[in-house]
Amino acid sequence: MSEACCEAGAPVEYPYVNHGLCYTITDGTTSSSPNPLSIYVTGRSSKGIVLVPDIWGLSYSQVFYVADNFATLGFSVAVVDIYRMNTWPYGTPPGPGIADFIGKMDPAQIQNDIQTAVALLKSDYGATSVGVLGFCFGAHAAFVAGQNTDNISAVAGAHPYFLENGTGMGAALKVPCAIISTPDDDAKAVTDEVLAGPFAAQSVFEVYEDQCHGFMAARGNFNDADVLSSVLKACRAFADFFNNVL
Repeated sequence: MSEACCEAGAPVEYPYVNHGLCYTITDGTTSSSPNPLSIYVTGRSSKGIVLVPDIWGLSYSQVFYVADNFATLGFSVAVVDIYRMNTWPYGTPPGPGIADFIGKMDPAQIQNDIQTAVALLKSDYGATSVGVLGFCFGAHAAFVAGQNTDNISAVAGAHPYFLENGTGMGAALKVPCAIISTPDDDAKAVTDEVLAGPFAAQSVFEVYEDQCHGFMAARGNFNDADVLSSVLKACRAFADFFNNVL
């Protein structure tokens, strides 16, 4: 795992009551992923966002807050638990063992779960065009989705963690992308590749100099007004990007 991710510390509790619905889907379970798939859905729109959370999955309320905010900005949103409840331990910062934790995940299963969320938004929530946004390792999953499918129109990542520093990931994209990073994150390889490719003009790259890795997800202290202000600013930036490309 990246040094920035491990140094960002433990998740932060944030009191929030979500406004959407949570689906439990048992189709697609395997011996390596026996748990059902959980998908939280909020909002209804022709423009959809599949949100892939960080390694704590649906354990912390920040991801629901962000999803509900995107719904108020005019999107249908599905938060997909690609970890299928096998998240990093609650309340524990990343550390030794995180590489093994990620290594045990099935890349094909992750992409199938993202596609299940895309299908749900399209079949039941009015979405005709869908993008995928990921947080930390979720950004890696989102960018892989943007390389291998024809039913995803854009991808994005907040404080991304790209395996192998993202080498080759930007060049392989078949869709525009947006990245909001912090000074702690290493998104240079992906950024440079995208800027050298066919989607440079449609893609967006911003660095939030006053924030730390994880600020939009479980490590984000939404109880702090300055952090929450940056989260809402980032939501608006991602919303502008998706409105332009979906």
